Amino acid sequence: MFRKQARRILLLLFIVNGFLVATHKGEFWPFSIYPMFSKAGQPWTRALIRDVSDMPDSLIWKITNYPDLPGNPATTTSLEIDNIDYSNFVCKTKDWNNDRVAALRFMIGEEHLKNRRLLAVKVSGRLTDDSNVETSALPFILFDQKGNHFNPSLDTSIYFQNENH
Repeated sequence: MFRKQARRILLLLFIVNGFLVATHKGEFWPFSIYPMFSKAGQPWTRALIRDVSDMPDSLIWKITNYPDLPGNPATTTSLEIDNIDYSNFVCKTKDWNNDRVAALRFMIGEEHLKNRRLLAVKVSGRLTDDSNVETSALPFILFDQKGNHFNPSLDTSIYFQNENH
């Protein structure tokens, strides 16, 4: 009697679990797909923020390797920004219209821009053929008290999906 009831309970649990995994694209614990493992070796892009208040413009806009970033780190924690939200916003936005730029500025916070210049940077990396990691940092948008500035050395197609801007 006990074995028959245990089998029914186990079968029910497997069915419920299978249903939840199937309807949530595999993202149901304990069978979650962890991107750090499932995307290993694939190119990636993340966003950082740098304080470039004391840097001349000629050094700010250069594409560099990750360790050679201009300015000083401005951590998302010190700016009270959720790191994942910030990175997703900067990396996944394709059309940087006025509303999107204003939203990122709001996320950073006007209080953090007083007497400071903060630079949103896209850092991309990939695994090379000899199993090393190659990174490059693309200075993207500069925020200061006066306004927002796109990287003047980049083509506008980087910032806008439709060329009506």
